Amino acid sequence: MIPAFGGPCGTAGGGKLLAAVSTGSAGRGGLLASVSKVAATPGGLLAGGDGLSATRGGLLAIHGEIFASGGRPLARGGEVFARVGGLSGTSGEVLAAAGGLSGRGGGLLAGRGRSQQILPFIRMLFGMTEHLRDPDLDRLVRELNEKSAKTHSAAALEGDGASDLVFEPVTPAAAAPDILRLRTPDQALVAEGGSLDTLLAAVIQQKASDLLLISGLPPIYRINGRLVRMEDHGPLEGDEVGRMFQVHLGTKERQDLEERGSTDFSLSISRGRALDEGIGAAWRFRVNVHRQRGELSAAVRALPSEIPTLSGLNLPPSLAELIKPSRGLVLVCGPTGSGKSSTLAALVGEINRTRTSHILTIEDPIEYEHRSIRSAIEHIEVGRDARSFHEALRAALRQDPDVILVGEMRDLETVATALTAAETGHLVLSTLHTNDAQQAVHRIVDVFPPAQQSQIRHQLALALHAIVVQTLVPRADGKGRVPAIELLLASYPVRHHIRSDNLQKLYNEITLGKRQGMITMEESLAQLVQNAAIDIEEARMRASHPEAFESLVRG
Repeated sequence: MIPAFGGPCGTAGGGKLLAAVSTGSAGRGGLLASVSKVAATPGGLLAGGDGLSATRGGLLAIHGEIFASGGRPLARGGEVFARVGGLSGTSGEVLAAAGGLSGRGGGLLAGRGRSQQILPFIRMLFGMTEHLRDPDLDRLVRELNEKSAKTHSAAALEGDGASDLVFEPVTPAAAAPDILRLRTPDQALVAEGGSLDTLLAAVIQQKASDLLLISGLPPIYRINGRLVRMEDHGPLEGDEVGRMFQVHLGTKERQDLEERGSTDFSLSISRGRALDEGIGAAWRFRVNVHRQRGELSAAVRALPSEIPTLSGLNLPPSLAELIKPSRGLVLVCGPTGSGKSSTLAALVGEINRTRTSHILTIEDPIEYEHRSIRSAIEHIEVGRDARSFHEALRAALRQDPDVILVGEMRDLETVATALTAAETGHLVLSTLHTNDAQQAVHRIVDVFPPAQQSQIRHQLALALHAIVVQTLVPRADGKGRVPAIELLLASYPVRHHIRSDNLQKLYNEITLGKRQGMITMEESLAQLVQNAAIDIEEARMRASHPEAFESLVRG
């Protein structure tokens, strides 16, 4: 068995073959396949470069050309290789060169409009392939094997005898890029006195939740849910946003920005800063830098340093019951900016104050930093401490957790691992960007291929504990926003509807589950209107079932 090295797959069949660097295969011949996309079939052949192949012709092709040196024919011991640029040999009779022309049966070389007799030349090529041996390539094989993650024994080409012919070394394909370096702590700290530091300090002073930086516009703050322009600041120049964040991007963030067009990370300003207003309200920020119209823009979210409570967020105290079980999946859903992260932080804070548990939070980036009180809490940041959600979550299962918080279930691997964790004795808290409980179940199931969806519905029906859907509505007095929620508990009928894919019946189960503590979004909005906390028009805009809402408001 001849070893293969360097690439994802390499195979040898029939003897006298080494497959190297990338994908290589050969059958029944004495040859070396190297570099990329290589296929060789019955005959002695080396194919490489951009997917050349030769059959039964005994040819050597490297990087789109029959073996050449300096653009000139290379002669060794009276035997000749010719440079032509894209050859194939078929049935020992045909040599096609340069323009893809071919001659068959008569020993003819056709290329660039001229021809000549080459039958003796072809016979010489056939004879040469019977005696291929290359010490230089043998050395290259040994060097590549030493660098490979798996150590293989160096292999030499087997031949019928030694030969005077010496090949020039094959240049291997570019090595895989180095492992991407994660961000350093220094890259997360904003230097005091710079333009970005000034803007972030203003976010705290204005008690804004978000800051938008868009080329051609002045900085824009979101205060109590409404956008306010910073009129005393001129429009941002084309590359000004990029300059602000350049020093805060690690290798991974730069690659994400280049390949995907956006990247997420966290920043912080000095905690001891003396600010005129809002001191202690926020000193960490979640940042999304993205491209639009060929330029960089940024959205910055202020992260309060104080851990919120359910009562401080105006959420029902009954939500504290959701984290009493020791296992299961609790989803907090809602549109962007609806307070999902704050609700999760309040639930983790409730666990931290009331019982001893080992809590792992996996976020991108970390939004709330909890201080261990009764529980032991660890924070894992994707991009700094781990490369992805699913890798961090898979590793977390081996770290003896009781509670796992997953900032967002973005992909199939993360969803599958979270469901497994919830089934195997862990309490898993996570978020989804959906507007109601039915959409949340759909989102989880639809991540998987159709052939697996039935299995996932059964798995979700067993693992699910509760779904909370929330949205923030501006107060009638203009002083902030108040949450409206929908709560679905995984009762027996709810689990049955999920298993049988009758998700349209989930809303009816919520309306029938008032005694268990369930509540629809329309009931929550109607209560806020009746308490004069919000305007009825704001509530109507957020009601998914307008008829039910109007009936509840009329009472």
